[in-house]
Amino acid sequence: MLNNTYIFFGAILGLTIANVAGAATINMKNDRLSYLIQRVDYQRTNDSVEKSENQLLGRASWNIQCWVKSSEGTKICTMRKNHITVMRMNDNYSLSVGIKHEKNSITLLKVDNNSIWQAREGLYRDAQTIIDQFKRGFEVKTEFNAFNTTKPVVNEVSLIGFSDAFNDMQQQYSKLDHLDAQRRF
Repeated sequence: MLNNTYIFFGAILGLTIANVAGAATINMKNDRLSYLIQRVDYQRTNDSVEKSENQLLGRASWNIQCWVKSSEGTKICTMRKNHITVMRMNDNYSLSVGIKHEKNSITLLKVDNNSIWQAREGLYRDAQTIIDQFKRGFEVKTEFNAFNTTKPVVNEVSLIGFSDAFNDMQQQYSKLDHLDAQRRF
């Protein structure tokens, strides 16, 4: 009789432990699922934060300067990154690639998978089409021959933040009218 009582209590204890273990397994599965959901949400948040940070850093990598040559009535804004300079003078846009070019050398520029642009000594006049490609692009590759070098200078420049920088330059350019008017008085 005593053995039967131990068997009975052992069976009940075993079932209780099995139920608790089963519940723990279910909770553990739920915990794993919650953990994965949290990781995915964190990754989404982290990706958007990383994208925002990259955008801000990309914008900050373009150096913008604007000024007025009041003697000529000319408004000028430039934005530079590495060997690339975008310039707005009055309402015309030009682009310069490189420094200290070999005389009459050809400079090459390519935005992503677009066609290659060529210019003599790195000066691209009427550059609005190239600027439009910069706004939509991710990377620009340039190649130019510098004075007294045997190999061409090749650069790859990220275009992340270019559109924001360009818009900032446009805003600064529009404020030059107000600045120039103040100087006249």
